[in-house]
Amino acid sequence: MGYISFLIRKQGYNTADGTFGWLGEGTFIFTKTPASNWKWWAQTFTYPAGKNVSVFRFINQLIWISLIGILFFGWKYHDLVSDGLRLSLIGGFLFLLIFEGGRSRYLIQFLPNIMILIPIVWQTSKETIAKILLATGLKKMEVSQNA
Repeated sequence: MGYISFLIRKQGYNTADGTFGWLGEGTFIFTKTPASNWKWWAQTFTYPAGKNVSVFRFINQLIWISLIGILFFGWKYHDLVSDGLRLSLIGGFLFLLIFEGGRSRYLIQFLPNIMILIPIVWQTSKETIAKILLATGLKKMEVSQNA
């Protein structure tokens, strides 16, 4: 059970903050301070020593949560393509956990599957979220004016 709990913790570390373990394996970007222009501004968000890197991580976190939420709430949609993509994601996560010890650097290979699956399940996800909001009273039922 020790190794299984390690793999679960490692998977959480890799996917919990939306960075896929970015900057978690040492320093690898060395740069001079560029002139103050758009390139410098972008580097403040994406480089390890950038003063806005925490904003970049926060935005990544929001995007990651949104994408995973769409996948989660669109789970009722089933066709051959969506089920195949889901199976490839589950298989990919299991492969990384078993054979790579949960290393995050290879997780990027499965982003195309996620990006293809999201538009497929988007409508079902919206409908599911709307039903939940109606059931909890957070959204009012829209009444047709023609009736």
